[in-house]
Amino acid sequence: MTGPVPNRGMQGEGLALIARAKEMLEKSVSMPGLGAESEIGQTVLKFLADLGKHLPDGAVPPGLQNAGMQKFMMSERRDAPIQAILAALQQGGGAGGAPGGAPPQPPAGPGGPLPAM
Repeated sequence: MTGPVPNRGMQGEGLALIARAKEMLEKSVSMPGLGAESEIGQTVLKFLADLGKHLPDGAVPPGLQNAGMQKFMMSERRDAPIQAILAALQQGGGAGGAPGGAPPQPPAGPGGPLPAM
């Protein structure tokens, strides 16, 4: 009996994203001040060399790279509003929230507010 087989479409999408990230890292290292002379540039170059052993240039067809990146960007656009709401809630800036993180007071009933105890 064989084990589960990974979804080839998802695997291809993941490889496309890695290939695009590799291109972006290569471009960033070529920028002035971030080349092999900087510590982070050396780290990125070492990483690119290691990654190149597993994902050589041209291993992922350009069409698959573009499709993977488009799907990633669409999911980012879809999730951005949700992430913004969650970030606002974590900072205490939720809608109707009291400043300083104090819990909102319940609305007054028909007889007015209750006296403090």
